[in-house]
Amino acid sequence: METMWRSLKNYIGSSVGKKQVMGFTGLILYSFLFAHLVGNLGLIAGSDRFNSYGNLLQSTLREIIVPVEILLLACLLTHIVLAIWVSLENLAARPVRYSTYKSAGRTKKLGRGANLSSRSMMYAGLGLMLFITIHVLRFRFGLFAPHPTTFVNGIEMRDIYTVVMSSFADPVFTVIYCIAFVVLATHLWHGVESSFQSAGFNHPQYFPFVQAFSKLYAVAIGVGFNALAIWAYLQGVHS
Repeated sequence: METMWRSLKNYIGSSVGKKQVMGFTGLILYSFLFAHLVGNLGLIAGSDRFNSYGNLLQSTLREIIVPVEILLLACLLTHIVLAIWVSLENLAARPVRYSTYKSAGRTKKLGRGANLSSRSMMYAGLGLMLFITIHVLRFRFGLFAPHPTTFVNGIEMRDIYTVVMSSFADPVFTVIYCIAFVVLATHLWHGVESSFQSAGFNHPQYFPFVQAFSKLYAVAIGVGFNALAIWAYLQGVHS
């Protein structure tokens, strides 16, 4: 057992290990994001449909959903911690000097621009972590939000539809929400590609497809969540 833990520690501590774990945890989180977007489309179907969906997840499938939520939390924390770890290592390795690397037959300089990119990724990641924390506490656990209930087909359940729609009726909340998903989309633009690459999907024959998919996915997530937020806000304006 001690040998196994030592091997795991050495693996996580290595550059390759950190990137591979970041890649796998990223792929799990990206899959959840897509499923979450599909579930949120139920808002358009109306209150009964969306509340029934929420009740299915929080009550009927609770024994399955809770372990999945724990897994997602572990993946999120691991992904962020390793991302900050790698960024700090990159900053320490390139405090001032410039270095070069070759990509697609071209030599590019790395230096202050790369350091700025590393810092911005760290700040964006911490900002997204704060947003996700508040988001989960509000919509999953009902903190900082009203606790209305409703009946659907004779079953009493939390009126999550009203909670969501009343939240987006606030223009400040909607703007912050949209900005957060724009920031997330910019991370996904290269993040999905990097995750596939770290996970071993980097064969020259099909990697161009991975690159195209990464950008398409980033646009779909950014546009999808923002479109729903704006739609919900407009419902409140015209109600």
